[in-house]
Amino acid sequence: PMVNIQRLTRQSAARRPFSYSKSHCWQYDIRLNNREQDLIDAGLTSEEAATIKVQDLTFRFVDKGDTGICKRIVQFIRRHEWLGTMPLHPTHRFIAEHKGLLAGVIIFSMPTAFSKLLGEKTKDLERLISRGACVSWSPKNTASALLMSAIDWMVRNTQFRLFTCYADPEARELGVIYQSCN
Repeated sequence: PMVNIQRLTRQSAARRPFSYSKSHCWQYDIRLNNREQDLIDAGLTSEEAATIKVQDLTFRFVDKGDTGICKRIVQFIRRHEWLGTMPLHPTHRFIAEHKGLLAGVIIFSMPTAFSKLLGEKTKDLERLISRGACVSWSPKNTASALLMSAIDWMVRNTQFRLFTCYADPEARELGVIYQSCN
C-alpha cells in the first residue's frame, strides 16, 4: 500500500477559526477540552483510563448497513474530529473499541479529485483517509494502530492500494500519525 500526505492550503469549512495560534494542533486541543466529559461519559476515572493499552482495544470495519454504529460514528466525528463534519462520499468506516466504548474512528472516502500517482488507473486503486479522531482517554498510539489496522483490512478485502491523506498546517497539523505509519 502507498500513502501520499498532502498539505491543505485552502480554507476548510466547519469549525476552523480565523486563526489558530496555540503551540499544539487543534485536534489535540479538542482532546484536552473534551477530557473531563469523555471520562464521565465512559464511566472512567483518570486512573482507570491510564491503565488502558492499545492491546486492550478491538479494531474493526463497520459496514454501512450497521446503522446503529454508523450513527455513533457520525456523533463521534462531530465531537472529536477537528473539522466536525462527515466527508461527502464515505466508503469505509473503521473503529477502535474498548468494552463497547468508541475509542477511535477512521473514515475513508472517495477523493474529490483523484491523484495520478499510479497513472490513469489510480482512481480504481485510491481512497482518501478523510476523517479520523480518538477520544481523549484512548491510549497512546491508538490512532496509528487503528490506521494500520484499517489499511491492512483495505488491502486484504478491497482493490484499494493507494491511500491519500491531508495534514493542514493552519490547524498546526504535521501529519505525524501518517508519518509514523510510513
